[in-house]
Amino acid sequence: MTYKKKLFLNFLAIFTLFTLAIIVVQYNREKTYKIDTLKSSIAAYTTVLHNFINEKQAHQALDSIDYTAIVQLLPKELRVTMIDAAGVVLFDNIKSDVKTADNHLLRPEVSSANINTTGSVMRTSATTGVVYYYQATYFKNYFIRLALPYNINVQALLKGDNLYIYLIFAIFIVAFLSLLILSDRMGQSLAKLRDFAYSKRDENVNVEHAFPSGELGDIGAKLVENFKEIKQRKEDLMREKDKLILHFSHATTGIAFFSSERKNIYSNALFVTHLNAITDKPTLSIEDFFATKAFARGVDFLDQASSETQPVIFEETIEKNRQYYTLRIILFQDKSIEVILDNVTALEKNRLLKQEMTSNIAHELRTPVCSISGYIETLMEQKDISPDKMRLFIERCFVQTQRLSSLICDISIITQMELNGNQEKSQEVNLNELIEEIKQSLSTNIQKKEALVLNNIPVDTLVVGNETLLYAIFRNLIENALTYAGGKPVITAERYFEDAEFCYFSVWDNGVGVGEEHLTRLLDRFYRVSEGRARNAGGSGLGLSIVKNAVLLHQGTVTAKNRKDAGLEIQFSIKKKSAQR
Repeated sequence: MTYKKKLFLNFLAIFTLFTLAIIVVQYNREKTYKIDTLKSSIAAYTTVLHNFINEKQAHQALDSIDYTAIVQLLPKELRVTMIDAAGVVLFDNIKSDVKTADNHLLRPEVSSANINTTGSVMRTSATTGVVYYYQATYFKNYFIRLALPYNINVQALLKGDNLYIYLIFAIFIVAFLSLLILSDRMGQSLAKLRDFAYSKRDENVNVEHAFPSGELGDIGAKLVENFKEIKQRKEDLMREKDKLILHFSHATTGIAFFSSERKNIYSNALFVTHLNAITDKPTLSIEDFFATKAFARGVDFLDQASSETQPVIFEETIEKNRQYYTLRIILFQDKSIEVILDNVTALEKNRLLKQEMTSNIAHELRTPVCSISGYIETLMEQKDISPDKMRLFIERCFVQTQRLSSLICDISIITQMELNGNQEKSQEVNLNELIEEIKQSLSTNIQKKEALVLNNIPVDTLVVGNETLLYAIFRNLIENALTYAGGKPVITAERYFEDAEFCYFSVWDNGVGVGEEHLTRLLDRFYRVSEGRARNAGGSGLGLSIVKNAVLLHQGTVTAKNRKDAGLEIQFSIKKKSAQR
């Protein structure tokens, strides 16, 4: 059954019961009024008869009075019965032979009148078989019982006012039609609302519901409008959620979200990796974060900040197995938690390296600057200094300025490599020709050292890379050998192997080499085999570090070792076609 029918039938049943109740109450009220009128009429007839009997009783006995004359004056349908105090019927205008009549003292109306003076009842007469309305009245030694038959005339007398009933039914019909229209409109609106509420509304369904006009229709239309807006916002949120999840999945930091009960909501793969790297034993449960000793300070922070009403942030750096991690915890207002784990080992080491480099640069710059300052101060204060001594001081200042210039140049090269990498345009470089160019630029120093530089790199050796950095590699290696290999050094540059991707080179000298304990750190910045070795030779301590970084930028590797029966050898590889960055 449709809601429209249910609504109509419910309204109809309620109004029908209400109408019937009004009709019944009004009918009973009208019936009571008519009966009271009938009682009054019968009471008047009873008074007439009583007066008649009182006049006659003064001259004759009660059972000898002729009642016919007075009864003829009364309505024909009125039944008149005279009964003595013992219940014997003295007269009945309907029954001619009253002597055969039963004792009427037990008749309901007579029995009631015997007790209450007046009694009435509606019943079927035992004599005539007709339904009468009886009313008996007791007067000292006799009863007067009058009765009217309950026939059509009496029914018309007793029934309510027809106009009132017609009016009730007219109102009922109008209400019926109004209910029909109202239930139809309300039923349609409610049916549309029901269909809307129970319809399947996924992302591919365009909800369209036309509601009838009216308040319910306006409410339904507004609900549909609100639903569409919520649906659109939900779709927007889902798209943003997908973006965030994709972002978190490819993030370079480990990210995890926890509920206020510290249950994991989301975590990316990198967070699991970092968590397992920090914990003492492997785990697949993200909630183990809160039980890990390394994060104890962060967990204590969460316990203490749980009463805060504003978002709070905790940060610290954790060191585990020579790896550095930054831990960031954000406690939101709803007590949900975001945890970020980031491996900052490279950054931390770079920070420490830069700190060390800054300190070393300051130290290295201080020596030539102090030397120059001391020589110039001596020249300024000693007015009678000899020309030879003055020239000596100026030559020493010149040497220190050259050293300072070389140091600044090397620092500049390293800084540019760190900042720009291999961003300069790569080009094809012939390394044999590059070595010959370096020999030409260092010819003065080579002659001064009485050195021999052997270029054993084949003439067809070609690589695609940064020419400036490739030049810096071989020049620094040759200069380093000229400086530290000893008197009359023999320096060899050769390509000792080649495959599809790399060329493998070696630059070595015939000097005494270095101690084995120094080989692993020989390519570090400012590392010295002995204190004063580089300073005495005028070196900056950055040459081999430049070699190392330039080789790495060309996707190669570099190592230092002592050559058997010879001096120091630097072996390195260079990719034939270095990728541009």
